[in-house]
Amino acid sequence: MRKGFTLIELLIVIAIIAILAAIAIPQFARYRRRAYNSAALSDLDQIKLAATTYSTDHMVFPAFQNSPVQGEVVLVDNSGNGVNLPAAGNEPTVPLSTGVFAAGSQSGTGASAVYGTVHLQGDEAYGYDTDETAIFFREVAPGTNDPGIPAATDNTDDLTGAGWNKK
Repeated sequence: MRKGFTLIELLIVIAIIAILAAIAIPQFARYRRRAYNSAALSDLDQIKLAATTYSTDHMVFPAFQNSPVQGEVVLVDNSGNGVNLPAAGNEPTVPLSTGVFAAGSQSGTGASAVYGTVHLQGDEAYGYDTDETAIFFREVAPGTNDPGIPAATDNTDDLTGAGWNKK
C-alpha cells in the first residue's frame, strides 16, 4: 500500500488555506488602518497638551509655523497678542509620528484655535477646537495630507458646521 496524499486531499487543503487567507487579509488591512488612525489621534492629543501649556504661559493659543506640516509642529503666535513669547528659533515643538500631517489655525485675537491631524494611510482626520472639549473626526480618503480644518473664530464651535462629528 502506498503512503501519501491524494490530489483531491491536497486540493482541499489548498482551498481551505485560500479561504482563510481571503478572510485574514482584509482584516489585517483594517487593523493597520486603525493603527494609522490611532497615531494621528495620539499626535492630536500631544498638540492639544502643548497648545494648552502654551496658552497658559503666553495668554494666547498658538498657530503652527507651517500648515499642514509633517515631522514636527512649531508653535507660534501670529496674533501679536501674546505675552513673553519665545524668541524666534526657540518656539516649542511637537514631534509627529511618521506619516502624520497636522494643521493649525489661530483666531485673529489668539483667544482660540483649531488643530487637526491625519495619517497618510488612515481614513479619518481628527480635530480639536479650543472652544470645545470634544475631539472631532471626519472620514477622509487614504493619501490625504491635510486634515481640512476651518479657520478659527473666537467663542464658536468651528468644526461641527464644517462636516466634523464629535468622537
